Amino acid sequence: MTDPPYRVVILHREGVPQELETVFAEASAAPPLLLLARGLASSPVWRNSSPGILVARLEPTPILAAIGHFDDADEVRLSALNHQLRTVLQRTVYLDHSRVEVACEALAERLLGRFGRDRIAGMQFVGVPRGGLIVLGMLSYALGLKRHQVVTGAQGVDVSGTLVVVDDCALSGLRIHQFLETRSDSDVVIATLFSHPDLRTSMIERLRQVSDVVSAYDLHDNAPRDRGEAYGAWRLRWAERSDPKTLWIGTPDHVCFPWGEPETTFWNPVTEREELGWQVIPPELCLKSRHGTFGGPLTAQLQQAGKGPLRPSARVVVGEIDGAVVIADLDTLRTYALVEVAAAMWRAVVAAGDPANAVATLLSEFDVEPDTLHAEMRAFVDELLVVGLLEHVAP
Repeated sequence: MTDPPYRVVILHREGVPQELETVFAEASAAPPLLLLARGLASSPVWRNSSPGILVARLEPTPILAAIGHFDDADEVRLSALNHQLRTVLQRTVYLDHSRVEVACEALAERLLGRFGRDRIAGMQFVGVPRGGLIVLGMLSYALGLKRHQVVTGAQGVDVSGTLVVVDDCALSGLRIHQFLETRSDSDVVIATLFSHPDLRTSMIERLRQVSDVVSAYDLHDNAPRDRGEAYGAWRLRWAERSDPKTLWIGTPDHVCFPWGEPETTFWNPVTEREELGWQVIPPELCLKSRHGTFGGPLTAQLQQAGKGPLRPSARVVVGEIDGAVVIADLDTLRTYALVEVAAAMWRAVVAAGDPANAVATLLSEFDVEPDTLHAEMRAFVDELLVVGLLEHVAP
């Protein structure tokens, strides 16, 4: 064994929240913690860091860790993302297709109640790419819109009368603000599935062409509760850091859809700038992640469970990188790399649960004398027991 240039960062020490676990279970038979790791692995913040893997360990306690050739900046970034991951998991809401249909019908009812069917018949509708286009398609059926009312392929062409700009979720107002800058319509109504009431007020006050904002459901701001007495100072800091076109600052629920997941951000203390945070919805439940532009395989693994009575220690996380078995000691944060024969011996011991059966497995793979392999296996297991990477458990 050697000390390789690998580092480990613990990302999460709990399981997946129950509501999210239920959503994951409906999409895949894979363990929810592995699906969460797959969601994280599809995040740009992970794809843009140094090479590494995300390891989901289920037993004896759930652990989600990152192992890789991280530099100091990567390690600080991943550590700073710990808080962001915890808060996002606590407030993630996933709408499957049936719930999206219900939300679109609720938005249609709100629009009809606000304007009436006759006035809506004279309005034109446009979607904010890309989620807004999907919502617009469903909303057009719920409202019974005519084809000429749906504006397509003419983003910069103004329409006569009232234009309804449709989006899936308005979080800060930045995307809608930027979209409206491409147009000069004089009377605009914003229609979203979700938004915070204060954001709706800000849109009307700050965007001259917006006369009304309608949403199917309100978003709740978690920031006052999360920040407590520091909420005011926190809000001022983020106002200084945010794009001037941002219309509202808060910490709303993380509402995700089958087609996409909203971007999250965090403050990187190394670069002293706002950067993209984790995505938590796995590709199995998110079209954007499943067909994203990042390329390459997802670097998320499930740690092999020990059969026992000899198994990986409760204090380690184990993953495989480039053919090497990398063992990370969570107490000391020291890592060990096992390659070639040593890696094969580790895999055999973990799978078999005892040295004798592990040797039997390896004898079918390697041309070696049984007595020699037994001796090497005893020495290998004894060393790993001494350093605490393996442990004996009662049958």
